[in-house]
Amino acid sequence: MAKSKKLTFNMIWTGSSKMADTVVRYNAGKQEFELTVKRTLSLDDARAFVAGVVRSVINSATGDYKPELYDFVLRMFTLIFYAGVSAPTNLEKAYDIIYKTVLYETVMAEIDMTQYRDIVTAIDKYIEFEKDIIMSTQMSRVNEVISRIDSLFDQSTKAVETVTSEDFLKQITEAVKIAGNNASIDVTNDAAVVADDKAIVVFPEMME
Repeated sequence: MAKSKKLTFNMIWTGSSKMADTVVRYNAGKQEFELTVKRTLSLDDARAFVAGVVRSVINSATGDYKPELYDFVLRMFTLIFYAGVSAPTNLEKAYDIIYKTVLYETVMAEIDMTQYRDIVTAIDKYIEFEKDIIMSTQMSRVNEVISRIDSLFDQSTKAVETVTSEDFLKQITEAVKIAGNNASIDVTNDAAVVADDKAIVVFPEMME
């Protein structure tokens, strides 16, 4: 008995009947169009579809997210990838066509819904992934700010400790002496004025 060959994707591809594209007529009122609607998308087209929708509604680099555009963008890319409609140059007109005509419904009636649902699921998962990146980035920045504040607080605490130390008091005393041109200081009183023309008061305890 001859050993059967192992089934390969190439064998299946060669022997299978492919889903044919569908040509539909669409009446736009004053003009009628013929649209060639793909039943399914190629792998490259499906990936481009997903990426196109995601990048249109969310930007992980800037944190910009527009969920209100999700449905509109999804429908627009459906017409672009499945029906070969050119990308719009006027979003207002595109919006009206998508929501005020039956063009989208006409195209949807011809496509393979199993693949389409998988594509939409992939889009939703991709958006959640991008949202997680945004959240992670924002938390990282918050933690960085907190770390900087803690560092500044530590530095401020050390500065305060320096201000109250004997060494710093001695530095102040030396500075006062220099400002007074090293004039003699009488420490017999609680406070003495250095020279008659100087408005610098030196407290005796600072001279110890």
